[in-house]
Amino acid sequence: MILCHRHRFIFLKTWKTGSTSIELGLGGVCGPDDVITPVGHDEKLRVGPPPQNQNLPMQRWPLSAYALMVVGRSRAEAGVKFFNHMRGEQVKRMVPAAVWRDYVKISIERNPWDREVSHYFWRNRDPNTRPSFRDYVLNGDRKKINNWSIYTIDDQIAADVMLHTETLSEDYGKLSERLGVELPALPSAKSNYRRDHRPYRDLYDEETRAVIEKRYAREIEAFGYDF
Repeated sequence: MILCHRHRFIFLKTWKTGSTSIELGLGGVCGPDDVITPVGHDEKLRVGPPPQNQNLPMQRWPLSAYALMVVGRSRAEAGVKFFNHMRGEQVKRMVPAAVWRDYVKISIERNPWDREVSHYFWRNRDPNTRPSFRDYVLNGDRKKINNWSIYTIDDQIAADVMLHTETLSEDYGKLSERLGVELPALPSAKSNYRRDHRPYRDLYDEETRAVIEKRYAREIEAFGYDF
């Protein structure tokens, strides 16, 4: 997640979309007063400032934050710390109203059928213990991807600019023009987990295809994705 005062934008980071590469690229134009959250082991690819300014100044803490921390909640849970993959509504509560209104809010999404395959290989990195893709999709108990709640508020898209994994280079170039700043070249982050490079469609059958269509119907409808 990035809150850039220097160039007046907010980046809402989603899951399994190429968002880490975008975050590292955007971080390259940030200044010392901007908020940057960590990206894990991909920090070695960072070209701009390191993670910084994640804690909200205490003079801006709401009274509820003190109460939550007294009972053992973290700063992130109390709403006084910026963190990776924050939802837009959480960011909105932590920044001045004019910042949320006037800054360009940016996020990124990916075809859910393709994204699910990427998530499968990322969650199951050991081929010796990896379940079949079919079993993975049909497992109703595992944690699902919830990007929708990151870039929407009350089920309405809050991002001013939605990038798409499928057209990332082109979208990134247009974003540079929109922000009026030359962005660094995109690094290739988190690209070494998947060894099976078959087209994502090859991993599906009719049942698993239908499951994804139902599970991520909002994204599919909003952005016109098809199988």
